[in-house]
Amino acid sequence: MKKALFIENTSPDNNLGQIYIETLKKLGYKVDIINNQNNKLEFTKRLFTLKNLKTYKKLKNIIKQNNYEIIHCNNFICGVLTRFATRKQKSKIIYSTNSFCFYKGEFFIKWIFGYLIEKHLSNFTDTIIIGNKEDYVLAKNKYHAKYVKLIKAVKIEKNIEKEKSYSREKYNLKNEDYIFLNIGELNKNENQIMQLEVMIDITKKYKNAKLIILGSGMQKEYLENIIVKYGLEQNVQIIENKDNMLELLNICNCLIETSQNKGTSVNLLQAMIRKKPILATNIKEYRDLLKAKNLFEVKDAITLKNKMIKNIKENKNLETYYNIDKYKLEKVEEKITKIYKT
Repeated sequence: MKKALFIENTSPDNNLGQIYIETLKKLGYKVDIINNQNNKLEFTKRLFTLKNLKTYKKLKNIIKQNNYEIIHCNNFICGVLTRFATRKQKSKIIYSTNSFCFYKGEFFIKWIFGYLIEKHLSNFTDTIIIGNKEDYVLAKNKYHAKYVKLIKAVKIEKNIEKEKSYSREKYNLKNEDYIFLNIGELNKNENQIMQLEVMIDITKKYKNAKLIILGSGMQKEYLENIIVKYGLEQNVQIIENKDNMLELLNICNCLIETSQNKGTSVNLLQAMIRKKPILATNIKEYRDLLKAKNLFEVKDAITLKNKMIKNIKENKNLETYYNIDKYKLEKVEEKITKIYKT
């Protein structure tokens, strides 16, 4: 039987991770999966660590011991370690990422390092799959992979209509509350502190304004202290259980994302298929999907506040997105199949 290897730093429970694996299986491949959970390999976010060096050596041995026809690595750290480990392999190497690790406005040394390492590793890559137009154009024009593809997708849940029965009472929310939802890891990049700063002003006038932050991370205790310090306990709550994501997307009025860079488009796509209004920072992952009226500049708290207040005044809880169908998994499966066959 043909063999393929799929490598990701976390378990492949995201939309595209699932479809990559499922497509390989449909094509008759036995798929081995490597991630932090199932192989005792640990990929850390910082590239130059002893743990990543150990992971690189283990990964290289696994690849040597198996005759993989396709090796697919997902996300930056896995992409770097895997492509260094497979430089002398005859396998087809595929690298996918939502966006490159460097971005406009970043400290120049960090930007040039990210740009150059991706460019160098593209020499050992058959196909780069990228999730935003800005990076797609750069990779197409500047990098050396045989193929560069632009793909982003979202899984449409079959029981989406049943989600309408979800109740706000479970979260101590009233029907008249206007609920903003944020989804993301609690860290500096996701910038939830900006959301709390805005809510301090908004709740002075709009007592029915609520914010739910869905996520976990190093800043949880810090954010909770800010919530208590400024008396936001009745208006802001942090929920760590990501299993509640679709339920919360359904009951919220508006999704807000304040990422300073490297945003996750899946959250926006899930909100779009539910016709939820979205307010998000003007970064490359988001401006691909949204119109200018939905965007605000990174750290522009005043514009975010004004847009949130406008939504509350208008009681805006519905927005039509005309291009969502092209992001359905069914639409992109054909593209992914062609990538594996090419």
